Amino acid sequence: MPRLSTDDKIKQLEAKIAAIRERAERKKIKANPAVKYMKAALKNLERSIGATDDPVLRKSLDEARGNVSACLGLCGVTTKAPRGAQGSRGRGRAPSRARAANTENGPHYAAPDANDLLAYLRSNPGSNSESITKQFSTDAVSLRPVMRKLIDEGKVKTQGERRGTRYSAT
Repeated sequence: MPRLSTDDKIKQLEAKIAAIRERAERKKIKANPAVKYMKAALKNLERSIGATDDPVLRKSLDEARGNVSACLGLCGVTTKAPRGAQGSRGRGRAPSRARAANTENGPHYAAPDANDLLAYLRSNPGSNSESITKQFSTDAVSLRPVMRKLIDEGKVKTQGERRGTRYSAT
């Protein structure tokens, strides 16, 4: 194994210093009580969205969730797109770890725009979920509600089942 030059050692140390500073900043943000309450509010809004069947109420709750997410963004906390906002999660079930960690500083998964998704499917018929999520830099959980809406509206058709499902614009 070749020896590192002095410049390479300095670059490694600078990277470690930057990582320590970032970690300290995240810790400082988490210590803010306002952030704690906003995270709790966001979590409860997501649960409310999942529990209601009223589209008007769901839209209002989603707007409130967007406002709280924006406030968290101003405080330096990134948020993921809501998980499980399609319906009730059932009685007596604890939320999954992934859902509880929705507002941690980490990768940000946003739901793709329906029009962009439709344009992509027009130019790439027969695409699978993996290729679509890769194209839009998102995850399947964020993609699913947008795709379900397009399918229900008759703008997208499917072929196959489960992992073999292929999507095409109609």
